[in-house]
Amino acid sequence: MSDSALNHAELNDRQRRALPYLAVAPSVQEACRQAKIRTDTYYRWLKNPDFVAALKQQQNELVTDAMNCLRANIGKAVETLVGLLDNDSNFLKRSVANDIITHYLKYSELSEIEERLETVEKFVLERKTYRER
Repeated sequence: MSDSALNHAELNDRQRRALPYLAVAPSVQEACRQAKIRTDTYYRWLKNPDFVAALKQQQNELVTDAMNCLRANIGKAVETLVGLLDNDSNFLKRSVANDIITHYLKYSELSEIEERLETVEKFVLERKTYRER
């Protein structure tokens, strides 16, 4: 049985039906209205670790799906941005150029931080291994 099935098995039918609404609504009040539950019921459910785990899992699955969609369309988005560099509007070309530069610099910065973090983690692991001897 999957983790999802295990978490959901511990919930009652009303909680299972409410999960999709509670995972995506912009506010607790809106989520409860859409799920057709009272807010005090929601807060009571939050005291149940199985419910909290199932809700977090539902939210994580939604984020994963969204990230997969973004990943699948990143090439098209980049082509669109680059294509806008040929637009007649100087304002638009400047905005797009700034966006491309900003995204590239952020990517470079994150890549550098990731490399540095890997180096630090490697150093810490080597030091820990040395001390354990």
